[in-house]
Amino acid sequence: MLKLQAVKSPKSNKLVSLFVLIELQEITAMFCPPIEPKTNGEISYLPFTLPPIIGTGTMALLKCNENYIAVGSVTSFCQSNSSWNVNIGKCVRLDFGKPCSHIKGFPGIIHYITPDTIKLAENKLVSGTKAFYICDPGYALKGQSLSICFDGKWSSPPAKCLSVWSGHFLSNEKKCEGIKVDNGTVIYNEEADASSKYNINTIATVRCDPDYVYSGSIQHVCRGYNDWSGRFGVCLPG
Repeated sequence: MLKLQAVKSPKSNKLVSLFVLIELQEITAMFCPPIEPKTNGEISYLPFTLPPIIGTGTMALLKCNENYIAVGSVTSFCQSNSSWNVNIGKCVRLDFGKPCSHIKGFPGIIHYITPDTIKLAENKLVSGTKAFYICDPGYALKGQSLSICFDGKWSSPPAKCLSVWSGHFLSNEKKCEGIKVDNGTVIYNEEADASSKYNINTIATVRCDPDYVYSGSIQHVCRGYNDWSGRFGVCLPG
């Protein structure tokens, strides 16, 4: 509180001094404790800050090292009660878990990049294998161009190759097909159209069943041509 008090001279009746009386009030700020460092990953804060000064609204972001994947939430926010809204996940090796079968039914070429740490039979691909989809000339990819094997499941459904003259990319340029997640549900901020497709800028939020955590991005945004932003994952036992 700020108070001003003027004092006049008894003889000249002029203002001779000005007193400023300040009533101090206790100023408090809310901070969250730094998140414990993660093995095989690092924690950064946005906006940029240095622990222990982590103010309300700060976002903590988990980034895993190469050949590691995040299991659980990759972000958490500092709340006004000096606590984080969710626990940050952990980083596990991509080759930790069950192997995947080869992807079937794709009409183009699939390039597999497999970690060299584990050797499996020819009909299996070690967890951590990356599959890149490439269509033949005259065809365009519909779906994700990359899928990652983790614990026996591919991170996204198999892509498709459609003729560039089919008209699909004209009639469906602002559409995305729904996201499928086992052991969880996907909530959209907009309803699908009659063909069960979602408009561009639709936000999809993944929620796993109890006792499961999602290994990918929690939210995805439709960017058109059946392209969702973020990294697809799977719901894994927590």
